[in-house]
Amino acid sequence: GKFSAVLDDITRFISENPGEFLFLDVVVEYGREMSEEQRVHLFDTIQTACGPNMITTEDKKSWCKYGKVTLGELFRHEKNYLILVHERFFGFRHDGVVHDEDHIKEKYNFFRSNRALRNKWHNTTDLDQLLKSNEQDLEEYENKRTVFHNASYVF
Repeated sequence: GKFSAVLDDITRFISENPGEFLFLDVVVEYGREMSEEQRVHLFDTIQTACGPNMITTEDKKSWCKYGKVTLGELFRHEKNYLILVHERFFGFRHDGVVHDEDHIKEKYNFFRSNRALRNKWHNTTDLDQLLKSNEQDLEEYENKRTVFHNASYVF
């Protein structure tokens, strides 16, 4: 389906469930080409849809510290989204402006996913191996409070 339909479902979910918080990890499929115009349109669409409920660069500088922020703080500040983008989005030029990591963070309040979220893909079809890999990954990274951790149980 179209991304805009998925985004509509996401924003509808948040409006119906304002006590929820979502990480949106936006990744370009490997091998899929996206023009500079398509990338900017995607960013504009996400920013318009999630708007004031996104964690901003200013929030990160003041009260929203990875590993320390609580759900209570997020809800007091009426934040429901942390928008993360894959590094393949960085480094393009549009209308004479280089859209590097800093520009995207400042203009859109989108953050580089691998700096914010540990999201290991375990690449197994064996349930026991998946559980063991997740357990090892959590043990290795449990004390690193500079990123959020997603224990992947996609099978």
